[in-house]
Amino acid sequence: MKLYSGIFISKPTQTNSMFVYLTWKKNGREMKTMLEYRKAQIIYKEMERLKVDPHIIFEARCPPKSHSSQTRAI
Repeated sequence: MKLYSGIFISKPTQTNSMFVYLTWKKNGREMKTMLEYRKAQIIYKEMERLKVDPHIIFEARCPPKSHSSQTRAI
């Protein structure tokens, strides 16, 4: 934080939220939705449990290392 003419100016807060695409096939058609990454992970696990083949797609070029084996980047 810095003081300029009696006004404090602070850096904007940075959120850890990242949006990703979750894709899967239903009746031969590819379905896609955009979700917050943490929610996509939860739904991904549930879809796997239900024998659906989901994929998480990151728009960023650097997906988190913990999830990189089952993802693709756009």
